[in-house]
Amino acid sequence: MNARIPDRRAWQALTDVADRSTRYLERIGERRVAPSPDALAGLKAFDVPLQDHPMSAEEVVDELDRIGSLATMAIAGPRFFGFVNSSALPAALAANWLSTAWEQHGGFFAYSTAQRIQEIGIRMALGARRADILTMVLKEGVMIGAVGLTLGIAAALALTRFLSGLLFGVGARDPIRDG
Repeated sequence: MNARIPDRRAWQALTDVADRSTRYLERIGERRVAPSPDALAGLKAFDVPLQDHPMSAEEVVDELDRIGSLATMAIAGPRFFGFVNSSALPAALAANWLSTAWEQHGGFFAYSTAQRIQEIGIRMALGARRADILTMVLKEGVMIGAVGLTLGIAAALALTRFLSGLLFGVGARDPIRDG
């Protein structure tokens, strides 16, 4: 199974985004919590019809950063009060990346089945019925789903325990609050 390795331009775009994100977070303590009226007015630059030609990843990221970053809420900064789960928190960022990887399950399942066409053909040539092949493929999907579900529940419980330390005056499993 050969996985496609992203080309050099894709890695450069990802590196650029990582650098811009790091700079944003390093200066977040200097920013206002709420965006300025000028920054909000600048968002009108996005209120245009879509262009007829594609834009490079570099152009898209530059435009989003140049216009959009100024109008964001500085929710990860030291002057923002309230319970906010922000991507500036390493645990939240890790959970975001992990859940993004998990949601690719359907594509992975279809891809892994397509990679086994020769095996499926050999099994059918040796006498396997369609129901046997379907059972084999579905069993694999259920196993992968069960592992993902188990890991997801474990991660949710661990994160709940971690985040409960950030709550003030309310327990993580408060029946009155939860209804």
